[in-house]
Amino acid sequence: MLPLVVPHSAPHPLPPARPRARRLLTIAVLASLCALGAKDTQAQTIPSPTEDAIPIPGGWFRLSVGTAWTRYDSRFGDSGTIRGLGDEFSTDSLGPRQLPRLAPIEGALKTLTQNAAQRLTFGRLEVRSDARIVTTPIAFEYGITRRLSLGVVVPLVQTRRSAQTRVNQRPTGDTTKTSNVGIMPQSGRATQAALNATFVANLATAAQSLNALLARCARTPAAAECDPIRGRETDAAATARRASDFAGAVATGYGVTEQTAVVAPLTGSALATTIELQRAALAAQLATYVPGTVLGTLPTATTEFSYIDLQGRANTPGLLQSDLGGGVDSIATTERLNFGDIELRARVLLIDRVQRDSLPMHGPQVRLGVGGIVRFATSRPDSAIDLLDIGTGEGAGVEVRSALDVGVGRVGATISGRYARWFARTVTSPLVGYPISGWPFPQFGEVSRKAGNLVGIDVTPRFFASEWLAFEGQFGIEHTDSATFTGADGAPCPACVVLSNSILPTPLTVQRIGFGMRYSTVDAFLRRRARYPIEVSYRHLETITGDATAPKVFRDQIQLRLFYRIRR
Repeated sequence: MLPLVVPHSAPHPLPPARPRARRLLTIAVLASLCALGAKDTQAQTIPSPTEDAIPIPGGWFRLSVGTAWTRYDSRFGDSGTIRGLGDEFSTDSLGPRQLPRLAPIEGALKTLTQNAAQRLTFGRLEVRSDARIVTTPIAFEYGITRRLSLGVVVPLVQTRRSAQTRVNQRPTGDTTKTSNVGIMPQSGRATQAALNATFVANLATAAQSLNALLARCARTPAAAECDPIRGRETDAAATARRASDFAGAVATGYGVTEQTAVVAPLTGSALATTIELQRAALAAQLATYVPGTVLGTLPTATTEFSYIDLQGRANTPGLLQSDLGGGVDSIATTERLNFGDIELRARVLLIDRVQRDSLPMHGPQVRLGVGGIVRFATSRPDSAIDLLDIGTGEGAGVEVRSALDVGVGRVGATISGRYARWFARTVTSPLVGYPISGWPFPQFGEVSRKAGNLVGIDVTPRFFASEWLAFEGQFGIEHTDSATFTGADGAPCPACVVLSNSILPTPLTVQRIGFGMRYSTVDAFLRRRARYPIEVSYRHLETITGDATAPKVFRDQIQLRLFYRIRR
């Protein structure tokens, strides 16, 4: 920030003695740490990168403690529209478009119904979600000289993404079901799988018997056993092919093992009715050609697909955790607490044309500082298997920052810029499409991910209500290149396509505005016009425009800076 001071008539007393300063520092630090202990507030990302060029005097130590709360519940869509954060999971028809391992079952249903347009759907899924991230960076900095300072920043990051998941909820009185399949109870899957296997075996035996009969009758058409098919050989051959196809479709769609007997048509649905009509017609045809043929019946799911079926419960995995769902975690509130990426910092004051005597300020005040940051990968990356996971940092990287403070009288401004470049780190990611959010293709592996380079500019105008108190505005623009992924072994699934709701990594540009206030006695203290050097600031920021898929972020942050002289 730019606490360039305004004219003030009477100088303040000289700085206090060291024991009193120590007591003040101890009390302030304890108070700030106690405030940090109240972790009930959930949520934020990275504090505003805007910095001022205020120096750390040579021989002085500066402790900066702050907390930033970032929250968002929506993303920008095309043409500036806003989409809810949960929209990337919500759908009117949950099926293979979201969970592609259901595609073989849908294909089997098309065969069973003889309808190429047949769809598999578990019905409506509605997800409401928001993200909260709380970042608490603790910075220790030391002034080597009047112009050079070094420091280290240790960020603590708490991420929380909440989710309210609703499955097939309808208004009161509406009994229309949008699903046509359901989940078989786990306790009965072994028994039902055995019945399905018997049905498939009976059907396969009937098809084989009919094919054998056709072969014998082709050699000896006058045989008595050929009476049922004589003159209808073409229809009988088609029935045998239909029986073989039907058997394969039942094995795929209904499952013949405890692990695969998971999905079945919903009782009373048009799908269940159609399949039963097809089964009965096929059984009647087979009985005509192969007397005595008995197939059995096919099961139906008696209850509509539900929240428990999707998410699971204690000791009972849901659809998402199963092989059909891709083995992903539930769509449920996810909370993490971890370190961010620890930083080493250096800053050089290049221009310092700020009045340092105790006389009233006069003329323009200018200060320019540049700095460099090295980040270490101490954060926890997110995992694509956890659909709502938020990482606590981008990993190792470097950054260059600059800040220009200018001021005349009661007005001033800070113009700051930053360029950040990250290094690659290993993450668990889908091997098809590399989405950063939404439904991932359920084929996961470890790949090398490099976050996109970032360029940002912030302008912070400032009005000084007094020598120590300033009110601020802020406008910033930030561009981030798309993340890149490398290291996957070949093409794991050349025919696979990215799922429709997946949020893919793309370049993003956002604009933010904000306001704030700052109370700072630092410059006044250096000019011997304040008793204690201390700085407290508050800032609110929000994203006003952004490219499609960029989160619409709201952010509040508070920072406390304390100075203490180590050497004179």
